[in-house]
Amino acid sequence: MAKRSFGWRNETRACRCCGTPDKQKKRQCCFCGVIMSSKKSRVQEIALERIYRLFELAEKELSKENCGRSKRYVELALKIRDRNRARMPVELKAKYCKKCRAFLKAGKNAKVRVSGKMVVVSCLECGAVKKTGEKEKKAKRAEEKKRKN
Repeated sequence: MAKRSFGWRNETRACRCCGTPDKQKKRQCCFCGVIMSSKKSRVQEIALERIYRLFELAEKELSKENCGRSKRYVELALKIRDRNRARMPVELKAKYCKKCRAFLKAGKNAKVRVSGKMVVVSCLECGAVKKTGEKEKKAKRAEEKKRKN
């Protein structure tokens, strides 16, 4: 019987610039000196590039008043994220509504309020509220500790 490779276990690393395989398991190319990455991390890099591009396209479509297409771009980006198990960057997490998956832009379809150190973003399409930052109670406690010291 022939051997089967299951998933990423039997993968071999290869140099990004010249493509030589890493037979000696050194993780560095013997010709050009570039550090080799595994196939899995390279796939996740490509996935993140596509996610960033889809968010750029979603922003452009929202500025053209095409909300349906921008929503579709966000859904595609989230599908790519789930399929490749890539982490969504923090700056992109804040740009879409987790409930209706719409691309959020302040003034168009989102309302942004700032109170103290708390930022509250409300989606005007579905009414979902997203809160980020420190709560006021925690901020007050931190100030009291500073005063005592």
